[in-house]
Amino acid sequence: MNPIKNISLKILEVLFILFVLTITNSVQAQMCSSPSLVSMSVTTQNLRCNGDNSGSISVSITGGSSPSYTYSLYSVVLDPIIVNNYPINNYTFSNLPADNNYFLVIQVPIGGGAFAFCSQSISLTQPPPLSISTGSI
Repeated sequence: MNPIKNISLKILEVLFILFVLTITNSVQAQMCSSPSLVSMSVTTQNLRCNGDNSGSISVSITGGSSPSYTYSLYSVVLDPIIVNNYPINNYTFSNLPADNNYFLVIQVPIGGGAFAFCSQSISLTQPPPLSISTGSI
């Protein structure tokens, strides 16, 4: 890929993320830059136990034109997880810890070298810690 085009796409992605973060800061809504061409469905699995990494975020894309999608997950508790050139329109991020601030960004090809970006702010929760109290016999 042309390095200048690659840099331009990354700058566009960062600007879009900043734009969406500004909008979704108060409203945790899903957003796609080309809603008539692309839509996204997200399901989550909260943690089973306090403190484990059993959470997951699954995403499915409808629309766009293959052959490859880029799935990016950002969080304050993890390094960014970026899956480039994934050939299938669905992906699951697994083994995730609890966090109220996951931010999912999907880059979807829409033809002619253009891309749509979809994003959503996501929270994964965990149950409270178990507590055991001992009584006297």
